[in-house]
Amino acid sequence: MVWHPLVEGREKIVKEAKLPPFIRARELAKKLGINLKDITRRLTSEGLRFKTPKDLIFSWEATSQFAESIGIEPVFDDPDLRRDAVSHRERRKAGPAGQVIGKGMVLRPGIVSVMGHVDHGKTTLLDALRNTNVAAREAGGITQRLSAFKQQQPGEESNHGKAITFLDTPGHKAFFRMRSNGAYLSDMVVLIIACDEGIKPQTKESYDLALESELPVVIALNKIDLPVDTSKIKRRLERLGWVPSPSGTAATNSSTAPPSNVRAVVEISAKERRNLDVLVSTLANTCREMNLWEDTTCPPEATVVEVWSEDGSRGRVLKVIVHCGVLEVGQHFVVGYQAGRVRAIFDEDRKQVERAMPGDPVEIVGLYRGTLPSPGDDLFVVSRDKAEQVVEFRNLVTDFQGTEGKYDQALINSIHRESAHSAEDTDEQTNEGEEEEEGDDEEEEEDEDEKATVPYEEEEEPVVNVVLKADNLGSLYTLVDACNELSSQGGPKVNIVRAGVGNVSATDVAYATSAECAIYTFNVGLTHDIKLRKVNNKLKIRIKHFDVFYHLLDDLKKEQDALR
Repeated sequence: MVWHPLVEGREKIVKEAKLPPFIRARELAKKLGINLKDITRRLTSEGLRFKTPKDLIFSWEATSQFAESIGIEPVFDDPDLRRDAVSHRERRKAGPAGQVIGKGMVLRPGIVSVMGHVDHGKTTLLDALRNTNVAAREAGGITQRLSAFKQQQPGEESNHGKAITFLDTPGHKAFFRMRSNGAYLSDMVVLIIACDEGIKPQTKESYDLALESELPVVIALNKIDLPVDTSKIKRRLERLGWVPSPSGTAATNSSTAPPSNVRAVVEISAKERRNLDVLVSTLANTCREMNLWEDTTCPPEATVVEVWSEDGSRGRVLKVIVHCGVLEVGQHFVVGYQAGRVRAIFDEDRKQVERAMPGDPVEIVGLYRGTLPSPGDDLFVVSRDKAEQVVEFRNLVTDFQGTEGKYDQALINSIHRESAHSAEDTDEQTNEGEEEEEGDDEEEEEDEDEKATVPYEEEEEPVVNVVLKADNLGSLYTLVDACNELSSQGGPKVNIVRAGVGNVSATDVAYATSAECAIYTFNVGLTHDIKLRKVNNKLKIRIKHFDVFYHLLDDLKKEQDALR
């Protein structure tokens, strides 16, 4: 064993250390049998500053070299957690699922996103398919959230694979993030085009999303009940290269026509329910050609459609679509940077069920407290211990990426410096305390300077402070994106003091009171204590309620104009 000053005098000499792909400084010191200061001293000698040792994260490349430099043999200890840190879609790029159809394999429903420009009839089409009237109940007459339901084809009630899972996506330009999530979740896209309006900006955007995601597209020319000529739109589709011309070539102006993923063009009237059977048959045939076989014996996987918080027993709710395996009550899972245990599963009609099969859209309850996952995050069912390890691993990877490898490099540099100039390194460690104190003084001065400039900046540039509360995470992200866009258009900046999901709470009021700003709500109410304070006129801030997205934005614009 190589002698090194760091291990001299230790009661327990470590000869071999199992080191994971990423590790925090405190855990590294424990595994190597050295003091934490022996690691932090090396980094400060390289001129690095950090708030606490918890910020220090190293990769195998640096820790293995460090262990060898002090005479300890490093052993790579891969806990096989990286499999659970990549997405469902990434793991399946090698080929379609179900190439070998065996025991436990089922043909799942195809997942179809209905996309298109606002007011072109997406929700009306889905209402016609499921015999509902959601469009009439939507505030402002537009879709403002991503929703999902499963439609069983007539005469196929017992065949799971003959169903189709539909996703209804918002058409308003501000909901681009939701449309992207819809494309990520889907097997194919129905692109709705209203015959009386033709191809609009969000029509093109939706087509580009499908093309980028390599999804087949079925174009539905809607509103043929109106006196319109559909041939004009078809010629426009040919000129864009979305569909071939009658001669069999794309009639584009460019010499090289863009690739087309359009499988069919169907003329329909969602209002009068005309040709819907042709559309559904076309979708079913396309899904059947894709061989959507999934394994029900593997650990279940799903993708988050939406996230929200409710008062009462349900609490945090995840709307997910199951990809493979059978999701059941009692299973432990990881999603985003949080873990949980499935306490209850609800189908699209909010009826409680015991399990969900591949392709099913369901709501699950049981997410632990902490950071909410985002729409589009993948959910994995694992053991309880594995869930905790995966969450820690994901946080480690994210935190390490945030360091940009600077702590790794500093540790490696200290090793090289020590081997080449051991005497100089000893002198640097002796003088380290003085340098660290000077560094702390400089940092305090910088903090004081920053604090001194904050009031000046606020006086120079007027700011619209706001607290945002929304009914689900997708809506909240859309609001945040819209506020950032308003700020980029010039004029007073929209500063989001606090943003969250669920009813307005006492904490939200405290933030708004401190910032002397209004609380803007989207499809949420007030918690019980806030209602009482409002009734007794004890609230000193304004709470503005909205159920239409662009009405909220119009009000924020008025606040901006008042400060110009």
